[in-house]
Amino acid sequence: MHQDIRLSAATWVALALLIAVLAACGTPAANRTPTPAPTTAPASLQGVDFASAPYATDLSRRAGGGDVPAERVRLLDLTGDGAEEAVVVVESGGTLGDLGVGIYQVSNGGPSLVYFRKLAGRVEVRAPALVVIEGAPAPGDPACCPSQLRESTIEWRNGTFEVTSERTVSNPGSAAPQR
Repeated sequence: MHQDIRLSAATWVALALLIAVLAACGTPAANRTPTPAPTTAPASLQGVDFASAPYATDLSRRAGGGDVPAERVRLLDLTGDGAEEAVVVVESGGTLGDLGVGIYQVSNGGPSLVYFRKLAGRVEVRAPALVVIEGAPAPGDPACCPSQLRESTIEWRNGTFEVTSERTVSNPGSAAPQR
């Protein structure tokens, strides 16, 4: 006696799904070797294009205008922790000089702006510090030409960037009479 067993298409689909589920299960959990969690080093600032959006757009807005030329982006360790910070300068493109400076650090796997200063002058990197040089007009100076300059030094102190010193010096390029 021979029985003819024929399976419907729905039965074949159900069997195929059952086989796929069993194959996916693999070895019972008790016998599996745990896969270690991936370890990823914190992201670096290398390769970040600070001269383009969204970074340049945000800094220009904060500075009230200007552009971020790629050559005014510097990566260096300002905090002494072995990780680089990005110093990004916003330029006016004209006689106002530099309009702002931002400092980025890696935070949560990407660049995070940790310091910004709006200015009208010049930013110099004197690692591990920044020096901001701005006009400091004395009474009677013409609007174009302050007779003095204020140099503000910005350094990493107590877990933040802050102005650690300021001094006023004569402006050798001033048309104002020297006092």
